[in-house]
Amino acid sequence: MDFKTSVLRGIGWTTIANIGSHLLSLATTMVLARLLMPAEFGLVAMVLVFTHFAKMLADFGLAPAIVQAEDISEEQLSSLFWLNLGLGFLLCGLAILAAPLIAAFYGESDLVALTYGLAVVFVLGSLGIVPSALIRKQMRFRLYSIITLVSVVIASAAAIGAAVYGLGPWALVAEAMIRAMIASGLYLAYGRWRPRMRFNFSSIVPMLRYGAGYVGYQIINYWAKHIDNLLVGKLLGSDALGFYNEAYKIMRMPVTEVIGSLTGVMFPALSSIQNDIERCKQVYLTTMSLVSLATFPMAIGILVLAEPLILTFLGSQWMPAVPILQILAITGVSSTFSNPTGWIYQSQGRTDIMFWWGLGGSGTLIVGIVIGAFFMDLHAIAAGYTIAHLLLLVPSVMIPGRLIGMGFLEVFAATRGALACAVAMGLMLAGLYYGALHTLPAPAAVAIAIPTGLAFYIVLLRVFGIEGWTEVSRFLWSQWKKFTTTSEDDE
Repeated sequence: MDFKTSVLRGIGWTTIANIGSHLLSLATTMVLARLLMPAEFGLVAMVLVFTHFAKMLADFGLAPAIVQAEDISEEQLSSLFWLNLGLGFLLCGLAILAAPLIAAFYGESDLVALTYGLAVVFVLGSLGIVPSALIRKQMRFRLYSIITLVSVVIASAAAIGAAVYGLGPWALVAEAMIRAMIASGLYLAYGRWRPRMRFNFSSIVPMLRYGAGYVGYQIINYWAKHIDNLLVGKLLGSDALGFYNEAYKIMRMPVTEVIGSLTGVMFPALSSIQNDIERCKQVYLTTMSLVSLATFPMAIGILVLAEPLILTFLGSQWMPAVPILQILAITGVSSTFSNPTGWIYQSQGRTDIMFWWGLGGSGTLIVGIVIGAFFMDLHAIAAGYTIAHLLLLVPSVMIPGRLIGMGFLEVFAATRGALACAVAMGLMLAGLYYGALHTLPAPAAVAIAIPTGLAFYIVLLRVFGIEGWTEVSRFLWSQWKKFTTTSEDDE
């Protein structure tokens, strides 16, 4: 199978898995939002600020190091497995010891037991780090996608069952535990690899150097993106954090649904051609033109339709999240430019530069959030985050772009057509919703607005011959002809 076919099939499978898993998660959230109180979501979000951070340390950047390495031995793989498992147990123990401190920080005694439960996820997740990285390195995206979907389905069912049974915030803890357990078990069972009783520290030192730069960046970036949750929970309480956290998750949908789907494919794909700089640049620009087709209309659609979306998927008790979502949704556009740049740093093996960018870029985000926190208001915190994100837009592309001879204007040129069409669609949707649909029940308004906006957007793409859309149309048409030709031959 050639490079292009492997990448396209990988994108297809990971897109199915990512969209499917997020639709399942969204459906689960819709159910849980009606079974649990916002404060219960907020309690778990308080703990997750710390446990998600510790989860990055359990990996220590070694999974991407496995994917990026051109050659890797069995001894190195086994050594990495036992190292990850040891880190998982270490972090589990540290989380248990820190539980009373976390509860004291927020003034919520219930957080002690919740932290104990989430601590177990470190051990469960560490078992699947090496086999899942190998599956991605081998570009076996069909298997990776199926495991993702199966683990989400089982975990979602368990969470809803726990909520119905009356376990409150423990339903969310159960979801995290069961998802990690099922995923790790399936990676080990179907990954065609088993750890051996070998450990040679010196053999994995080069990977630890790569991982150190990567995890250093992740740590800084993590706190830049979660210090808002920390400050909201500390200053404004669990109710406010529940509203803010759910708005933030919806805002991140364009990134998680599209860019998140592609990361699992583009990182190993670019790593496989890392020595051909010109080819890396062309593949990246082509991918960005395709990414923007989806992320721009999603981000602008969320901005315009924030109110009916919140009412439809979460319920009227979540209305305070609407203005927060509208402010944060702007970063859905800027994230289209900044988030994929991690593919460049990692595939080129320059996680050291990635780390230093994290210090400056993430520091700017933290300053913006802290300034907003001085006003003791959710809207100000969201605005501080958004303004800082926009200030970082150009340098976030320019710095990694130099590694493959690419400038910001080249990326903008590849995406400007989709951006213009998405803005026009947003204006049309605003007129449609606030002029007529706002009087309808929220689900009906969403059901009318989304397909109308999508149809209008596609017409614009076609009329103006936007480059990315032309590529997608040709590919879909070629696949349709291949399918129909096969069907006719079969007859």
